[in-house]
Amino acid sequence: MKDLIKHEREKYNVIHKFTGISENQVGYGRQLGILLNNGDPFHTKWQELLTEKNSFLEVGLGAGEIIKHLDSIGIEYCGVDISDYVVTELTNLGLNAKEMSSHQLTLEDDSYDVVQHLDGLEHIPVEWELETLKEELRVARKFVFHSNAMGDAYLDIISKQHGFDALHINIKNEQQWDNFYQSNIDLGYNILLKDVTTDTYRIILEKL
Repeated sequence: MKDLIKHEREKYNVIHKFTGISENQVGYGRQLGILLNNGDPFHTKWQELLTEKNSFLEVGLGAGEIIKHLDSIGIEYCGVDISDYVVTELTNLGLNAKEMSSHQLTLEDDSYDVVQHLDGLEHIPVEWELETLKEELRVARKFVFHSNAMGDAYLDIISKQHGFDALHINIKNEQQWDNFYQSNIDLGYNILLKDVTTDTYRIILEKL
């Protein structure tokens, strides 16, 4: 039986080593510039919360650009990723990054005001998606931000060339994501906002 955590860690180690620790790829809304500057309702709400009054947990670090910015402006934060390679690289830069899987967050309940998983659940094995949602809600005090790609990515090709499955292993369309969030609303959240573009499903969950 495949060790799924080991498989996913090794896959993302390969990808991070391929891309390097720099924001050099399109990321379906997780790039720092989009978060800081886009004026749509999803990003405007995030911008409103970006104050010293709120703490942030980022699930899935990519190149670490977002936690680098949070660190630079004095926001309390933590970043987590399944890749021990990227966590080591970012920790060596003095950033607060920890190795863990999104479905097994070794963090206290209500630890962070905002939990964000951007360019997110489409990367999560379907076996983990519900536990990931539960864990992110458990750790959040106020809001969970999700931004889910609804299509393939260039790095899916690179992953397969290295003998792994795709990075976007959990692609859903708008109706399927609607069903996922609506069917789990009894976990204790309101859907504060939903925003869908051609290739991205964005949603803000307000914890009850």
